[in-house]
Amino acid sequence: MKSIALNLSKLWHHQLPQHKNWHPYIFTGMRLSLGIAWLVIVAAEMLTGGIGIGFWIWDEYNNLAYHNIIIGIVVVGLVGFILDVFMGKIADYFDYRKKM
Repeated sequence: MKSIALNLSKLWHHQLPQHKNWHPYIFTGMRLSLGIAWLVIVAAEMLTGGIGIGFWIWDEYNNLAYHNIIIGIVVVGLVGFILDVFMGKIADYFDYRKKM
C-alpha cells in the first residue's frame, strides 16, 4: 500500500507538473464518464427492478401509461443536463484557457 502511495506521490510531484495543460483533458474525460454512468444506472434500474427512475419508466411502460414515460424521459434528460452543466462549471474553473 505504501508503494502505491509513493508512486502516486512521484506522479503528482514530478510527472504532472511537466504537463501543465492536462486539467481540461481530465475533466473532459470525467464529464463523458459521468454521462455514461448516468445512462448505465438508469438502464440497470430498468433491468433489475426495485426502485429508481429507470424502474418507474419500465413499470409505466408495462402499464401502458405513455404520458408518464414521457415525464420520466424528461426527468432523466434534465438530471443528465444538470450533471453535465455542473461538471462543465468545475472543468471551467480549472481550465487555464478560460483564465486568460
